[in-house]
Amino acid sequence: MPELVGGAHPGLATMTPGPHAAPMTTSVREARELTLAVAEVLDVLRDLAHWESRVRLAGEGRLVLAALEVTDAVVEATLVGPVPLDWLPSVVRYRLSSPPSVRRVERWSAVGSTAPDGPGGPAGPAGSAGSAGSAGSVTGLSGVLDFTVTGVSANVTGTGSVRPTSTGSRIVVDLGIGVDLPFIGGLVEQAIASQVGLNLARELALIRT
Repeated sequence: MPELVGGAHPGLATMTPGPHAAPMTTSVREARELTLAVAEVLDVLRDLAHWESRVRLAGEGRLVLAALEVTDAVVEATLVGPVPLDWLPSVVRYRLSSPPSVRRVERWSAVGSTAPDGPGGPAGPAGSAGSAGSAGSVTGLSGVLDFTVTGVSANVTGTGSVRPTSTGSRIVVDLGIGVDLPFIGGLVEQAIASQVGLNLARELALIRT
């Protein structure tokens, strides 16, 4: 479970309070060592089955793969769904006029790829993500993540990277959670951050052969 920095959690996920500005931000980092080469990680992210696994991981009715666009060197997935009310403090749940929802866009691009950025087969939830093979040399991946949460004035943005290691590769995702609510914004941020961190760790565990 991600914890505040200074906790004794042995895992790689950490959660750190951001600067006390308005709106405040809370940061989450998740990292994982992979046995896959960078190009193989790209192949996994290009595969429709990977994103379908993420949807199943979220639980029935909680997440929908709205779009998946794939080229030889870029993957962009859009996921939408309701925000589970148990993610939020009770003081916030009682104030909601409508159930909150999230729209999440995740985009991964190859770094150092010699492959042309041509169409690899755009795909939606009912389609195929195209060929799983990636031509050319891929030396790394760069990711951009953006979550828009309606109903609680929250936004989550972040970056990701995949770099080669002697045993495969290492993926790192850094997210910043901001909630523009007076007085209780920090409480909501940390509640969302703890849930996002847990789910992110479970999602990264799906990146395997």
